[in-house]
Amino acid sequence: MLGTWINVALVLGGASIGLMARRVLPERWTQTMMRGVGLFVLYVGADMAAQLSRPGQRPILALLSLAGGALVGEALQLEDRLRHFAKRLEQRWGGTHSQHWSQGFVAASLLFVVGPMAILGSIQDGTTGDYRLLLTKGLMDGIAAVAFASTLGPGVLASALAVLVYQGGITLAAHLVAAGLTSASMGLLTGTGGLIIVGLGLNLLGLEVVPVTNLLPALPLALAFPGLLALL
Repeated sequence: MLGTWINVALVLGGASIGLMARRVLPERWTQTMMRGVGLFVLYVGADMAAQLSRPGQRPILALLSLAGGALVGEALQLEDRLRHFAKRLEQRWGGTHSQHWSQGFVAASLLFVVGPMAILGSIQDGTTGDYRLLLTKGLMDGIAAVAFASTLGPGVLASALAVLVYQGGITLAAHLVAAGLTSASMGLLTGTGGLIIVGLGLNLLGLEVVPVTNLLPALPLALAFPGLLALL
């Protein structure tokens, strides 16, 4: 789990820098930085989604995964549950000056744990001890955490807990997960996750409100579809 611990440390370090910077940087500066992060998130999501155009991939499966995931997510009210959980953490740890605490926790947690880099990096770390992918992801997360924390406050620090639980759990179960993954499944997962990341980027830019949390069940569906089609 070394890669996950490095990722957590970089998130905490970036968020701490952001919290210190917000005291000296004008709000307009941090808002502009946030928009820059949103643009980069759009790029990352689009680059991941481009996997769907590669030979052998079936983009229609990404559409079916997103549609099915949306139905499951809305039925389970994942977005509302996550925000309620964040509110409870805010009441317990946030103090009286954390106006954007839950927003920071939700936005940062989604950015840091949604996407194949978290899954692939954790699998590599758990199966081979190679944590280079998680190191790269951690550097990206740390930079994003500076902008998040400088704009949205201390809730970003708590997102490190989401990284630890999510990536740590995948790392510990990597030998079970890796055995069932194929290149087709990972390509579809990458593309579907990229589309969700694009939605998150739009949210960060303030252009649209996409309930990305309710789309997360699309990821296990994306993993399952190629195997189901092979059986048919």
